[in-house]
Amino acid sequence: MKYKTLIVESVWLVAIYVANFIAIKSWIKPINVWEPTLNVNFNDGLIQVEGQGAFIPTFLLAVSLVYFIKEALYRFKRQPQNYITLASTFLSIAALFGLNYVFNMLITLFNSFQQMGAGLSKLVESLPAELGEGVKPAITVSTGNGIDTLIAKMPVVVIITQLVLIIMLAICAICIGRNLQKPVAVTTPTP
Repeated sequence: MKYKTLIVESVWLVAIYVANFIAIKSWIKPINVWEPTLNVNFNDGLIQVEGQGAFIPTFLLAVSLVYFIKEALYRFKRQPQNYITLASTFLSIAALFGLNYVFNMLITLFNSFQQMGAGLSKLVESLPAELGEGVKPAITVSTGNGIDTLIAKMPVVVIITQLVLIIMLAICAICIGRNLQKPVAVTTPTP
Protein backbone atom coordinates (compact mmCIF):
# COMPACT_ATOMS: atom_id res chain seq x y z
CA MET A 1 0.00 0.00 0.00
CA LYS A 2 1.35 3.39 -0.96
CA TYR A 3 1.85 6.09 1.65
CA LYS A 4 -0.71 8.38 0.02
CA THR A 5 -3.33 5.61 0.13
CA LEU A 6 -2.46 4.83 3.74
CA ILE A 7 -2.82 8.50 4.73
CA VAL A 8 -6.10 8.91 2.85
CA GLU A 9 -7.62 5.78 4.42
CA SER A 10 -6.40 6.84 7.87
CA VAL A 11 -8.09 10.22 7.37
CA TRP A 12 -11.32 8.42 6.37
CA LEU A 13 -11.20 6.25 9.51
CA VAL A 14 -10.46 9.23 11.78
CA ALA A 15 -13.30 11.22 10.16
CA ILE A 16 -15.72 8.34 10.73
CA TYR A 17 -14.49 8.04 14.32
CA VAL A 18 -14.99 11.76 15.01
CA ALA A 19 -18.42 11.81 13.32
CA ASN A 20 -19.47 8.77 15.36
CA PHE A 21 -18.15 10.36 18.56
CA ILE A 22 -20.11 13.56 17.90
CA ALA A 23 -23.27 11.60 17.04
CA ILE A 24 -23.04 9.47 20.19
CA LYS A 25 -22.37 12.53 22.37
CA SER A 26 -25.31 14.46 20.90
CA TRP A 27 -27.91 11.65 20.74
CA ILE A 28 -27.06 9.71 23.89
CA LYS A 29 -26.53 12.53 26.33
CA PRO A 30 -25.50 10.70 29.53
CA ILE A 31 -22.77 8.69 27.84
CA ASN A 32 -19.19 9.59 28.48
CA VAL A 33 -17.02 7.61 26.11
CA TRP A 34 -13.97 8.07 28.31
CA GLU A 35 -15.56 6.64 31.47
CA PRO A 36 -15.78 2.87 31.92
CA THR A 37 -19.47 2.62 32.82
CA LEU A 38 -22.78 4.19 31.89
CA ASN A 39 -25.45 4.38 34.57
CA VAL A 40 -29.03 4.29 33.30
CA ASN A 41 -31.84 4.83 35.81
CA PHE A 42 -35.19 3.16 34.92
CA ASN A 43 -37.84 3.95 37.56
CA ASP A 44 -35.58 3.45 40.58
CA GLY A 45 -33.78 0.52 38.95
CA LEU A 46 -30.16 1.12 38.00
CA ILE A 47 -28.62 -0.60 34.98
CA GLN A 48 -24.92 -0.18 34.31
CA VAL A 49 -23.62 -0.47 30.76
CA GLU A 50 -20.04 -0.02 29.66
CA GLY A 51 -19.40 3.38 28.13
CA GLN A 52 -18.10 1.85 24.92
CA GLY A 53 -21.23 -0.31 24.59
CA ALA A 54 -22.91 2.06 22.15
CA PHE A 55 -19.79 3.51 20.58
CA ILE A 56 -18.02 0.44 19.21
CA PRO A 57 -20.97 -1.15 17.31
CA THR A 58 -21.99 2.18 15.78
CA PHE A 59 -18.40 2.93 14.77
CA LEU A 60 -18.03 -0.48 13.11
CA LEU A 61 -21.40 -0.11 11.41
CA ALA A 62 -20.47 3.35 10.12
CA VAL A 63 -17.11 2.10 8.79
CA SER A 64 -18.87 -0.81 7.08
CA LEU A 65 -21.46 1.40 5.40
CA VAL A 66 -19.04 4.13 4.33
CA TYR A 67 -16.45 1.72 2.95
CA PHE A 68 -19.07 -0.43 1.22
CA ILE A 69 -20.52 2.60 -0.57
CA LYS A 70 -17.07 3.99 -1.28
CA GLU A 71 -15.77 0.74 -2.73
CA ALA A 72 -18.98 0.08 -4.66
CA LEU A 73 -18.30 3.35 -6.47
CA TYR A 74 -14.83 2.00 -7.36
CA ARG A 75 -16.40 -1.38 -8.29
CA PHE A 76 -14.35 -3.14 -5.59
CA LYS A 77 -11.10 -2.77 -7.57
CA ARG A 78 -8.88 -1.62 -4.67
CA GLN A 79 -7.61 -4.51 -2.56
CA PRO A 80 -6.62 -2.87 0.79
CA GLN A 81 -9.86 -0.93 1.01
CA ASN A 82 -11.83 -4.07 0.16
CA TYR A 83 -10.21 -5.87 3.06
CA ILE A 84 -11.11 -2.97 5.38
CA THR A 85 -14.70 -3.33 4.14
CA LEU A 86 -14.71 -7.08 4.76
CA ALA A 87 -13.13 -6.83 8.21
CA SER A 88 -15.35 -3.98 9.43
CA THR A 89 -18.50 -5.67 8.15
CA PHE A 90 -17.59 -8.96 9.82
CA LEU A 91 -16.72 -7.22 13.10
CA SER A 92 -19.95 -5.20 13.04
CA ILE A 93 -21.95 -8.42 12.56
CA ALA A 94 -20.13 -9.91 15.56
CA ALA A 95 -20.72 -6.76 17.65
CA LEU A 96 -24.42 -6.84 16.77
CA PHE A 97 -24.61 -10.45 17.98
CA GLY A 98 -23.41 -9.21 21.37
CA LEU A 99 -25.84 -6.31 21.26
CA ASN A 100 -28.70 -8.69 20.46
CA TYR A 101 -27.74 -10.74 23.51
CA VAL A 102 -27.91 -7.61 25.70
CA PHE A 103 -31.36 -6.73 24.35
CA ASN A 104 -32.61 -10.26 24.99
CA MET A 105 -31.35 -10.03 28.57
CA LEU A 106 -33.14 -6.68 29.02
CA ILE A 107 -36.36 -8.19 27.65
CA THR A 108 -36.05 -10.98 30.20
CA LEU A 109 -35.43 -8.40 32.94
CA PHE A 110 -38.48 -6.31 31.99
CA ASN A 111 -40.69 -9.41 31.70
CA SER A 112 -39.66 -10.51 35.18
CA PHE A 113 -40.43 -7.00 36.52
CA GLN A 114 -43.88 -7.15 34.93
CA GLN A 115 -44.55 -10.62 36.36
CA MET A 116 -43.48 -9.45 39.81
CA GLY A 117 -45.75 -6.42 39.50
CA ALA A 118 -48.71 -8.55 38.43
CA GLY A 119 -48.13 -10.95 41.31
CA LEU A 120 -47.81 -8.07 43.74
CA SER A 121 -51.07 -6.50 42.57
CA LYS A 122 -52.87 -9.86 42.96
CA LEU A 123 -51.42 -10.15 46.46
CA VAL A 124 -52.68 -6.67 47.40
CA GLU A 125 -56.15 -7.48 46.04
CA SER A 126 -56.34 -10.70 48.03
CA LEU A 127 -55.48 -9.06 51.37
CA PRO A 128 -58.26 -8.82 53.92
CA ALA A 129 -60.08 -5.51 54.02
CA GLU A 130 -58.57 -4.54 57.38
CA LEU A 131 -54.99 -4.97 56.16
CA GLY A 132 -55.58 -4.03 52.54
CA GLU A 133 -56.66 -0.43 53.17
CA GLY A 134 -53.34 0.54 54.71
CA VAL A 135 -51.22 -1.35 52.21
CA LYS A 136 -53.00 -0.60 48.93
CA PRO A 137 -52.11 3.12 48.73
CA ALA A 138 -48.45 2.36 49.52
CA ILE A 139 -48.03 -0.15 46.66
CA THR A 140 -48.36 1.07 43.12
CA VAL A 141 -47.84 -1.17 40.12
CA SER A 142 -46.34 0.46 37.06
CA THR A 143 -47.87 -0.47 33.72
CA GLY A 144 -44.70 0.45 31.86
CA ASN A 145 -43.43 3.65 30.34
CA GLY A 146 -42.84 2.45 26.78
CA ILE A 147 -39.20 1.50 27.25
CA ASP A 148 -40.19 -2.16 27.50
CA THR A 149 -41.87 -2.09 24.08
CA LEU A 150 -38.88 -0.26 22.61
CA ILE A 151 -36.47 -2.84 23.97
CA ALA A 152 -38.77 -5.65 22.83
CA LYS A 153 -38.54 -4.38 19.23
CA MET A 154 -34.78 -3.85 19.23
CA PRO A 155 -33.77 -7.50 18.58
CA VAL A 156 -35.81 -7.41 15.37
CA VAL A 157 -34.00 -4.24 14.28
CA VAL A 158 -30.64 -5.80 15.15
CA ILE A 159 -31.43 -8.99 13.23
CA ILE A 160 -32.55 -7.03 10.15
CA THR A 161 -29.36 -4.96 10.35
CA GLN A 162 -27.32 -8.16 10.59
CA LEU A 163 -29.05 -9.58 7.52
CA VAL A 164 -28.29 -6.43 5.55
CA LEU A 165 -24.65 -6.61 6.68
CA ILE A 166 -24.43 -10.28 5.69
CA ILE A 167 -25.77 -9.41 2.23
CA MET A 168 -23.21 -6.57 2.01
CA LEU A 169 -20.46 -8.98 3.08
CA ALA A 170 -21.50 -11.52 0.42
CA ILE A 171 -21.63 -8.88 -2.33
CA CYS A 172 -18.25 -7.54 -1.32
CA ALA A 173 -16.66 -11.02 -1.19
CA ILE A 174 -18.10 -12.00 -4.59
CA CYS A 175 -16.88 -8.77 -6.21
CA ILE A 176 -13.43 -9.13 -4.64
CA GLY A 177 -13.24 -12.72 -5.88
CA ARG A 178 -14.12 -11.65 -9.41
CA ASN A 179 -11.52 -8.89 -9.40
CA LEU A 180 -8.64 -11.06 -8.23
CA GLN A 181 -6.11 -11.73 -10.91
CA LYS A 182 -6.28 -15.27 -12.11
CA PRO A 183 -2.95 -17.04 -12.54
CA VAL A 184 -1.91 -17.49 -16.11
CA ALA A 185 -1.88 -21.12 -17.11
CA VAL A 186 1.49 -22.21 -18.46
CA THR A 187 1.18 -24.39 -21.49
CA THR A 188 4.06 -26.38 -22.75
CA PRO A 189 4.22 -27.16 -26.41
CA THR A 190 3.93 -30.81 -27.25
CA PRO A 191 6.53 -32.18 -29.69
